[in-house]
Amino acid sequence: MVAGSMAAAGCMGAGDIVPGPSKKLVAGYCLELDREFGDYRLQKCWGERDLVTDAFGLFHGTVQQIGWNGRYIAGWRTPGFGGDRAGWMVLDTSDGRIEGPFSQSAFDSLKADRPALHGIVTSPCRDVLR
Repeated sequence: MVAGSMAAAGCMGAGDIVPGPSKKLVAGYCLELDREFGDYRLQKCWGERDLVTDAFGLFHGTVQQIGWNGRYIAGWRTPGFGGDRAGWMVLDTSDGRIEGPFSQSAFDSLKADRPALHGIVTSPCRDVLR
């Protein structure tokens, strides 16, 4: 009886985040809009997720701008956890390694030093999902 009344009340938890529209980017990764909060997250398009990834995405926060090429996804993220800082995050889709957060100047230097990042152009997430 208690379980039925809790379900009827519509308890929300991190696992209940309702994904909205998404866009496949590269290598099985998607930009996803959370309908409830209006936030964008980078997620896997396939396989099981855990509660942290569901709630905070692969960059452990919301993404405001994003860009990608055949190997890398770069996004400006606002952290989902206290103590983290906002900045550019970079996902290497060849091995799943995530780097960051980088300040704007550190990200610009990284792009200059790493030729595979040269062609990435970032856009506001809302424009990517249009």
